[in-house]
Amino acid sequence: MSGGSLYDRCAQDAAATVITAYSTSFALACRLLGPRVRTHVRSVYALVRVADEIVDGAAALKGVSAQEQRDLLDAFEAETNAAVERRFSTDLVIHAFALAAVECGIGADLTRPFFASM
Repeated sequence: MSGGSLYDRCAQDAAATVITAYSTSFALACRLLGPRVRTHVRSVYALVRVADEIVDGAAALKGVSAQEQRDLLDAFEAETNAAVERRFSTDLVIHAFALAAVECGIGADLTRPFFASM
């Protein structure tokens, strides 16, 4: 397996771990999907889940201020957009999302409203 393929698989496994940890029922429902679609759904879910933790979960519980949460979310969005463009991120969840986004045609035109709603 090439380095890129191994890294891609590791990122997709990380996304699957997120979905399994946060939503057992959603993870089980994803098993009904074909492998390719399932991988993409997990990758999108993981990105959304992490964004939600920034604004409405773990960050607040750790004492991160509202302004710091906004800054973190803005940085997360910027890295997401950059990863889709360059097809790589050092953040495994973002990298998995970028793989799905490139293959499925998910661009900033779709992610921008999502991040704005957060």
